[in-house]
Amino acid sequence: MELKIFTSEEEFVTKSADYIESCSNFEGAKMALSGGSTPGPVYKALAKRELYDFKKPVFFMVDERYVPATDPKSNYKLIAEALPEAHLHSFDTDLPIDECVKDYEDKLHEYLNGPLNLCILGIGTDGHFASIFPNSPAISEKENIAMHTQTDQHDVKDRLTMTMPLIMQSEKLLVLTKGADKWEIIQKLSDESIDADAFPARHLMNHHSLLIHHLQI
Repeated sequence: MELKIFTSEEEFVTKSADYIESCSNFEGAKMALSGGSTPGPVYKALAKRELYDFKKPVFFMVDERYVPATDPKSNYKLIAEALPEAHLHSFDTDLPIDECVKDYEDKLHEYLNGPLNLCILGIGTDGHFASIFPNSPAISEKENIAMHTQTDQHDVKDRLTMTMPLIMQSEKLLVLTKGADKWEIIQKLSDESIDADAFPARHLMNHHSLLIHHLQI
């Protein structure tokens, strides 16, 4: 794990966008994006870069809430508005959940063709990443590359997510975090006394190229 700490939001956004650009500004690049308020400004900064060619990379969603694409809680809405030129493959939440998962798996099989070059993640205060929650069956999933998960700890119970094998096979992982509560979470990542299944983000420590950008505020 490599950890970079920023005290300036401008520098956090710029350096994060720099890293994303370096990992994905080439023909056939494949990148998975998470939603949320922390990566949003980074995506908007990337969209303004004149030398970033949005025709080259292919973008996928890491996870989604099972809400309409126009819902304020939709990750698709946030990403699509921040990166309007991105070729983004997403969960079709107009479909029933099982069909939505199957449809997204089909998209991944058709357009991914190998590991992701970069997967951008956040970490929740309960230690979840993507929509892989503490003690979820998703933690031990080995075969499916997308699945339906549920949580009772957040306002949208039904979630859709890439699975652990697909995320962990990414060439690089970039985790974006902000604030004192997330700093406490980062400290727990290397605490071997914490059960990784009860704190899923600890599994990310097994990745060979994990970079965390943290903004202290």
